[in-house]
Amino acid sequence: LRAGARHEDGTWHVLGDLAARNGKLDLAAVQYRQAIRAANHPDATGQAYQRLIETLWRLRRPAELAEVCRDGLRSAPGVSPVYFH
Repeated sequence: LRAGARHEDGTWHVLGDLAARNGKLDLAAVQYRQAIRAANHPDATGQAYQRLIETLWRLRRPAELAEVCRDGLRSAPGVSPVYFH
């Protein structure tokens, strides 16, 4: 996959899953962030946020995790706000 190429949210999601399974959690976080940007419906957005939050939790990055949750509260209206709290 070319860097900078436009892909569907599902492509980013799968790339993130593959990176996470292979222990490349930093790369997985990048891929899940791309999936959030590319998501075009609430279910895809929610799944990408879920995976990103799990990945940041595993990386033990509370500051980034808090920022992602704040971002989710602002920009993911189709996802229950309870999840981000």
